[in-house]
Amino acid sequence: MIKVTAGRIIGIGLATCIISSSSIYLRKILEDRIKNQKITMDCYQQMLQHSPSLTCLGEPVTLNRPSLANEFNYLTSTKASIALPVSGSKKSGELLIDASRNEDDTKWTINSLKLKVPGEEISIK
Repeated sequence: MIKVTAGRIIGIGLATCIISSSSIYLRKILEDRIKNQKITMDCYQQMLQHSPSLTCLGEPVTLNRPSLANEFNYLTSTKASIALPVSGSKKSGELLIDASRNEDDTKWTINSLKLKVPGEEISIK
């Protein structure tokens, strides 16, 4: 039988905290990488130039980190489906990006770009 001591309990608690903190940190890094990709910044700029989107959200519009837990987010070397949280002074929603590219190409082609807010979906491209 394993002898339970205060030292072991503290050690297990410390190890759990380190592992949890590391996973939260790595998740934040991945979400920031997705947010700062050229495709996501290009789509965000297109949304900012789309007056119906700006009217719906209200200015100023901020771009937030995407959630890895969102089931819409799917990224491979040739296909990207990304939901970027955006918020304005009136409403908040998601900028939905659907893009693709050839395996040997570095430039993404935006197939669909939509702003989804509660009760409304605005097609940007």
